[in-house]
Amino acid sequence: MHLHAVWLKRDFRWNDHAPLHAAILAASKERQEGQGAGLLVFYVHEPQLWTQPQYSPRHAAFVGESLAAMRQLLPEMPVFAWEGDVLEILQGLHSGTSKFTLYSHEEIGLLWTFERDLAVKEWARKHKVEWREYPYSTVKRGRKTRARWTQEWHAYMHQPQVPSWEAAKVWLETASGEELPRAVRESLGKEWRAPERSEGITQEGGPQRGQAYLRSFLSQRHRTYHLHISKPQESRTSCSRLSPYLAWGNLSLREVYQAYYGQKQQASHRGLTAFGSRLRWREHFIQKFESEHRMEWESVNRGGLDAFFQKDEQRLQRWKDGQTGVPLVDACMRSLCHTGYLNFRMRAMLVSYATHVLRLPWKSVSAHLAQQFLDFEPGIHYPQLQMQAGVTGINTVRIYNPIKQAQEHDPQGNFVALWVPELAHIPMPLRHSPWKATALEAEVLDLSDYPAPMVDLEESMREARKALYQAKRSPEARKEAERILAMHVQGR
Repeated sequence: MHLHAVWLKRDFRWNDHAPLHAAILAASKERQEGQGAGLLVFYVHEPQLWTQPQYSPRHAAFVGESLAAMRQLLPEMPVFAWEGDVLEILQGLHSGTSKFTLYSHEEIGLLWTFERDLAVKEWARKHKVEWREYPYSTVKRGRKTRARWTQEWHAYMHQPQVPSWEAAKVWLETASGEELPRAVRESLGKEWRAPERSEGITQEGGPQRGQAYLRSFLSQRHRTYHLHISKPQESRTSCSRLSPYLAWGNLSLREVYQAYYGQKQQASHRGLTAFGSRLRWREHFIQKFESEHRMEWESVNRGGLDAFFQKDEQRLQRWKDGQTGVPLVDACMRSLCHTGYLNFRMRAMLVSYATHVLRLPWKSVSAHLAQQFLDFEPGIHYPQLQMQAGVTGINTVRIYNPIKQAQEHDPQGNFVALWVPELAHIPMPLRHSPWKATALEAEVLDLSDYPAPMVDLEESMREARKALYQAKRSPEARKEAERILAMHVQGR
């Protein structure tokens, strides 16, 4: 029997799934020709991957929910989930069949997954197994320039979605699970059991939930998107909240874009326009990371911009714990750690405070944020971190003043009161800057439960601005900036 096996990585869906569609077509063709053909959809939970510092149980729970949702949508189609080494799983599949073809998306992941895929490629070559990889949306491997990138992106987004959902339903009308080889039916290894979702994480994994968020955003919530996108509390309902479903592949980007575009054609709105531009920027950053994936472990600009930063474990731990003494910073960190979500502006502020005010290297803060973001996407995470930290050499150095951000986006201090209850009884405007209280005010209000800031905010921001702009003007940094612009920006 020829087994066509679809390896799920970060693409947990039935719809617009190129590897799945190709596997179904190939297996169906062979069956029509009277040949033995089986179809297998599987996921491997790799312990070594999940011990990488970027991942956490909240990600694993989302993956588990996504697999359960896929099974619910097509209960007749087995979706296997094993725990173990993927090479051992593949070897078992290969041994149990006369012919074996592997299908998957190209993964825009960590160095670990890249090296794992190289090992899979070598295994496939050695065992004469065909491995058909399909691009992740419009992201191209080995791309050196951005010539015609925007035109290509729009052309792809307007192409018909791959009809893999329809193909799967047709396959089930004629195929039988008994056609799978015995080695597969009896399982190749330990079945993976996903952890439970923690109490604060409200977003459940799966294509169904992703579709529900998409419908509610396009039908109603987009109307306040542009108004509340920067506000830490209101953004929780006004933003699309689609990022986890895109990051883990419950929805394809093309599926979201076409739904957005159809809604915009019926009734254009400023909120929809703002949302649409961010869909394109999302893939822009992923392509940037794919083209230069060393961003995971070193600054993209090699011009010495890192000299400003200093490791400090005590400062780092207080930032992680939401105990910096700056209310909005602490509220954002506590909210993120509990819920897995934080809007873009506040994410940028967290990074800015850590790298500019506390002078922590972006690599020191990277893993903690990745663990907390339910929507952790390597291709967005690292370019954004470096941009906010000011080490790219091509972007304006954005130093976010957390007091100004609080005044503009949490003017009544409600978000701070919710997540920093030690300050809920403090009147405005002291709730945003309790260190400004007089000695008498501090005694009356009892600020003993909340720490004082680690550093002087204004002085630290002033020093950071001076140092980073000076480093950015160095000949080495400028030369690197020209290279980065030519590779990642020009012609986009």
